[in-house]
Amino acid sequence: MAHEWQADFEQLVDEHQSMVFSLALRMTGDRGLAEEIAQDVFLELDRHLGRMESTEHARFWLRRVL
Repeated sequence: MAHEWQADFEQLVDEHQSMVFSLALRMTGDRGLAEEIAQDVFLELDRHLGRMESTEHARFWLRRVL
């Protein structure tokens, strides 16, 4: 069953892209690689949205996946 918040994927990206990018940058030290990792993370989030129970679950998932 789809959750209403799934329609707000763009909002999730807007709210968390800085956090995901900064974590990736800290891990790699390379801006280009960090951008690629952040993009991959959000592509995976999009694939897993149906399994997310809430926006809080999505936030936890974003931090954990890195």
